[in-house]
Amino acid sequence: GRLNNARLRELFGLSVPRASVWIRELREARPDWLVWDARTRSFLATPVAYSVGANAATLERYIGIVGLSGSWESLSNGRSLQAAFPSLVFPDAAVFGPLNRAIHLGVPVEITYTSFQHPEPHVRVIQPHALVRTDQRWHARAYCERNGNFRDFNLGRVRDVRLRESERSIPASEDTAWQTLLEVRFISHPDLSDAHTRVVRDEYFRGAGSRVEMCRGALVHYFVKSVQAAIDPSRQLPPDYLLA
Repeated sequence: GRLNNARLRELFGLSVPRASVWIRELREARPDWLVWDARTRSFLATPVAYSVGANAATLERYIGIVGLSGSWESLSNGRSLQAAFPSLVFPDAAVFGPLNRAIHLGVPVEITYTSFQHPEPHVRVIQPHALVRTDQRWHARAYCERNGNFRDFNLGRVRDVRLRESERSIPASEDTAWQTLLEVRFISHPDLSDAHTRVVRDEYFRGAGSRVEMCRGALVHYFVKSVQAAIDPSRQLPPDYLLA
């Protein structure tokens, strides 16, 4: 949702004049897509740009260009590498862009949100500090004024993002679960046979008995779920669970 000379140079290795030419050509081709924002010294996407030019495919392509793993676009340089499947749930660019901009500006946003606990659309004021992709979903990690704590907001359930002037700033440094780094130790499921244990260790641990990875405390449950590791090995059994 934001465009400037420096960002184009960073992403595409352009010179200053060449990046300026790209921007000028875009403005000439789509004069109603951009509006200058003096605060960020950038061009911002207009509602017309979001309604006509932005969709899940173009946002997915953007994610690939900036290099986030898991995107099909990052795998599209040759025919031999293919993403296994598309994302079923992808955020609206008109949601992703303003949230990303609010994070950079350090300001809260007003969103219309739905959840299983509160399925009717309702307004919340949140202050996001990170956008996180977890498997099929994107989340905004944000301070929620309604609940008075930090929590995750599913971008697929967000509508109508409106930036607000900051009444107060809740820095990401106060998000203890986010700032805390934890060691997550994975082992092969204890109920596997010796032969199957060797298969799992070769696949996940390069033959070692376990593997330790660092993860933000707020994201551990997503990490564990993504590799389908058993938290309760007495109930979560192979072959559905190969790790614990």
